[in-house]
Amino acid sequence: MEYEELLFDTRRHPLQGFPRNSHWHSMQHFAEPYRISERLYLAPSSEGVDDIEISSRLIAAYQAVTRDESIYVAPQSRPNSGIWEMVKHEFHGEFYRLMENADIPGFACYMRNGLRTGLGYGLGTGPGAFKTLSTPGDAREAALLLLIDRLVSLAEAIGILPHENPEQGRYGKNLAISAAELVSSIESTLAVRIGRPPVIGEFGILVEDQIIDLRVPDDVYSSWRMLEIAETFGLSGFGEIGGGLGGTALQAIRLGATRYTIFDIPSVGMMQGWFLMKTLGSEAVRLYGESEHGQPIALLPYWMFSNPDSKYDLVMNRDSLPEIPENQARSYIAEIAKRNAALLSINQESQGSADKPETRQLRVSELASQEISLRRISRSPHWTRKGYVEELFLPNSMLMR
Repeated sequence: MEYEELLFDTRRHPLQGFPRNSHWHSMQHFAEPYRISERLYLAPSSEGVDDIEISSRLIAAYQAVTRDESIYVAPQSRPNSGIWEMVKHEFHGEFYRLMENADIPGFACYMRNGLRTGLGYGLGTGPGAFKTLSTPGDAREAALLLLIDRLVSLAEAIGILPHENPEQGRYGKNLAISAAELVSSIESTLAVRIGRPPVIGEFGILVEDQIIDLRVPDDVYSSWRMLEIAETFGLSGFGEIGGGLGGTALQAIRLGATRYTIFDIPSVGMMQGWFLMKTLGSEAVRLYGESEHGQPIALLPYWMFSNPDSKYDLVMNRDSLPEIPENQARSYIAEIAKRNAALLSINQESQGSADKPETRQLRVSELASQEISLRRISRSPHWTRKGYVEELFLPNSMLMR
């Protein structure tokens, strides 16, 4: 039989010339030659009439939570390692100084445009991202293209757009749709708005009077998926481990959730408090140490996750469990299993470098598999962020209903 021998050069990957975090590696869709034509919102957030009131509540909550942490949580059980400890020392120094000194006016001034300062590091944004979008050139176009890519992925996930298929010839077309068209279609389908008002220094693509930043597609998808699971299994109390800026909580409330609790480290809870009170109104949020009177959102410290008074039957974690200390990650999952709650995990599985133990990261799938009362019922690539895995774990008691 005649044949032709094909030799492949395995020494160099075709994409090796691009940075590993380049947008080309993060894109879900093929990008044909394109022209970016979007309106950007880059103006600073203005002073609000409630800034001092919100700052006063947040600083009082921070003082209460740090006092109680020293009383109720042993030093070895506190999150004193991991990414947030690094961010605390490298980027969040001014934020901590203002809170610890109870500088209410200074804190209000700092938080007003916090996402454009060191505060933004760890929340998916920051001064670097703001500089990129503020500077014309290839880097700005790449960032905008990645945002459009994630909006397209969201539209495909909820069934608005057909999922592109290179085998059938329809490939590289969805990226040509403008952000305004995508947002309009998504909002019509979900019957809620998905953008954010100009608070805490938000910046991104401007669609009508709302801002679409890089985390909006992820937040919308995560909340939509949570509500979908809740409806299927008759659940109503939502808990989130590590809530980022609070974007998923915002979207969940918009979609109809009535009880949503974020469990996080004290400092991040204060960031979430500012964002959520500025977007939903201060009366919608309960902070640590405050009395409950029907607020749909509660922001509680991490150790309250195992408190019997904390109610939830569906827990979501996105982009954090693999990166926190292992004993804390195991504790969270053990508590979920103990309560017969469901877990929606959206996380990466990079696991770090084998020859650098300090970079080691966890796999949620392995941690959850050690809880015999939890069963994984689905595992798939995540729709809106390449390289992430979406898994749903249900307790045996829920499967037997």
